[in-house]
Amino acid sequence: MGVGGEMFKVPSGKVPLKYQSTKFDCVPIVFLNALNYLFDTQEIPPEVIQRIMLYCLDTISKNGEYGKRGTTGLACEFIIQWLNQYSKRNNDFCLECEYITGEEVHLRNNNKLVRYINGGGVGLCSVSSDRTGKMYHYLLCTKADNNYLYFFDPYYRHQHYRKPDSDYLECIRDEWSYNLKVSRERLDLATYEKYSFGPIEYREICLIKRSF
Repeated sequence: MGVGGEMFKVPSGKVPLKYQSTKFDCVPIVFLNALNYLFDTQEIPPEVIQRIMLYCLDTISKNGEYGKRGTTGLACEFIIQWLNQYSKRNNDFCLECEYITGEEVHLRNNNKLVRYINGGGVGLCSVSSDRTGKMYHYLLCTKADNNYLYFFDPYYRHQHYRKPDSDYLECIRDEWSYNLKVSRERLDLATYEKYSFGPIEYREICLIKRSF
């Protein structure tokens, strides 16, 4: 069994959170996981799923291959705007969403990410996937404490992290809502490290919570 193997009880009304099918579809999967975390399955309108899949994977590679550079921040921002407008028109599916970038993305006191998490919401976080700055990845943040933030990483891992990353990243396989914890120290670095937010000017997070 890999480190992402299922060894947990799924809450009533929920489904297991999903892993991405390719190297490129982390963003739509994280959006779908956010909805599955926040809502029971019967509460999620099919139109919302359709729109998320429609607007993601909007890039074109240098060889003209559609979707092979993942999903742009512009698409993420558009989805957040669409969700807010959809929520205003549908009383049975009420959300409060926000797209934050740059200096708004940090883990200092009174930061928006942890406020959303502590308020029952989630953060869809763009992080560096390597030390080159060429690749970014999306994670779903569902929990925070004084030392770590907890994520569901849609990239399925077969092995645990090795040093030096293992000093900051730990795989977890016995929880439904997260499979990874990342130290605040690593996340808030302004340099390119595995699962850091990276340079201030490139930071972006989508914040989503239910509104009642």
